[in-house]
Amino acid sequence: KAIDSTLTMLTNDGQKPNTVRHTKYKLLELAAQVDLFNPEAVKNYIATAISEKTKQPFSDETKNKFAYAADKFYEKQGIQWKKPFYKVEEKTPLIPTTENVELIVNNASQKYATIFTILAETGAEGKELEKTSRRCIDTERGIINIVGTKGHASGTYVLKERTAEMLRVYLHKHPEEYPFPTSKQIGESWRRTRARASEKLSAPEL
Repeated sequence: KAIDSTLTMLTNDGQKPNTVRHTKYKLLELAAQVDLFNPEAVKNYIATAISEKTKQPFSDETKNKFAYAADKFYEKQGIQWKKPFYKVEEKTPLIPTTENVELIVNNASQKYATIFTILAETGAEGKELEKTSRRCIDTERGIINIVGTKGHASGTYVLKERTAEMLRVYLHKHPEEYPFPTSKQIGESWRRTRARASEKLSAPEL
């Protein structure tokens, strides 16, 4: 009940369902390992636990997620504690070159070549394209309106003529109101296509 009341508090505070769900999982794991009402035991678990999946200590990012969940639990229960904080080292992202992206797109099916090209051209995420309906697309002028998610700005994009034609062909074959696949399907297809292109072209950098 104490965990449920914490989750209700997060929901009422406007936290996204994903955040509430992950907080639930973290609190349930903590409760299975230590006394949730003992902040020092919780701190010790977060600091020293070994992941069952990786057999390695929790990453600092994971520790912070457990600390967040515990902090919300104690906030709801009115328990004072000093929330631990682990500094996560920011990784320098590997920015793919336009040439490498094109190599991968050229090895995709016609369906996913269209999707990947739109994503590359607009900078949209898979989730944003997934939620794009036909009403957001002007096929005649090659314009697509994309509603941003996760804090991204929404935008209206005039596609290159080649991309616009690819989209027209795609929409003819996929007449649904929401014609694009889920972000999960898009991601899985990208990874498969990337691996296939890397092997075919003997290009491990892909």
